[in-house]
Amino acid sequence: MHLEHIIPKDLGGLTDLDNLALSCSHCNRRKWTKVDGIDAQSGKRTRLFHPRTDTWAEHFQLDRETGQIYGLSAIGRVTLRELGMNEPVVVNTRLKLIEFDLI
Repeated sequence: MHLEHIIPKDLGGLTDLDNLALSCSHCNRRKWTKVDGIDAQSGKRTRLFHPRTDTWAEHFQLDRETGQIYGLSAIGRVTLRELGMNEPVVVNTRLKLIEFDLI
């Protein structure tokens, strides 16, 4: 796991507990300095999921059979795409975590 700045330091984010979160290395590398993206459904610029203020279940749904995560909102859809959360290597890892009842 990586310690991630939710608001990147390059964009003025502070290194304090309110702006830090744990992230897998894949998502942390994909996020880099991103804070938003374009939602393919609405065409609108939308912020990424904020793990300190947003509720996971409002924005995402996990399919435990396939390991895929689905976006339930613009925030969820943008976060999934920008972080590559359903790329094969991530889904395969997620399926192993599900198999061992770790998620």
